[in-house]
Amino acid sequence: MSVRIMRRYAFLLALLLTVTIFRCSSSMRQSTDEFCKAGNGSKARPLICVDERNLTASPAVAHVFDVEPDGDLPSSRTVVVHWFTQHTADLRIDFKDTSCTEPVQCDGHGHCWAKVKRLSTATEHRQCRYGMTLGDGKLDPDGDLVVDPCCWRY
Repeated sequence: MSVRIMRRYAFLLALLLTVTIFRCSSSMRQSTDEFCKAGNGSKARPLICVDERNLTASPAVAHVFDVEPDGDLPSSRTVVVHWFTQHTADLRIDFKDTSCTEPVQCDGHGHCWAKVKRLSTATEHRQCRYGMTLGDGKLDPDGDLVVDPCCWRY
């Protein structure tokens, strides 16, 4: 079995485990458990946490790749941005324009996600502002989602 195929199986297994953990944790979270405290800062698999007490996003400015890296080269896999609340809450994410992501989807239990749109050149960058709604409270964060072209060593 080639190394490339083994890497692909390892990636699929890691992805399956990640999805299983997120599904289990979001469905089993209780109001006293804090799931998401700080974002992960990953450009390839970004996670943004929403603090329900002061309605802030962490990180406030999230830099993400347009596609996932495959070693030092771009892959064909689109990056998906995930937003999570600390507890189960009705989170909504609304972008001011549609140039950075496909439409955002939310599950109504504190998790939203969106696919990042591909950039057309290796030197292009996009920056988009988004607003959050958490129950009845609204926030237009100071931070943005910045889409950078993949890939360089990081």
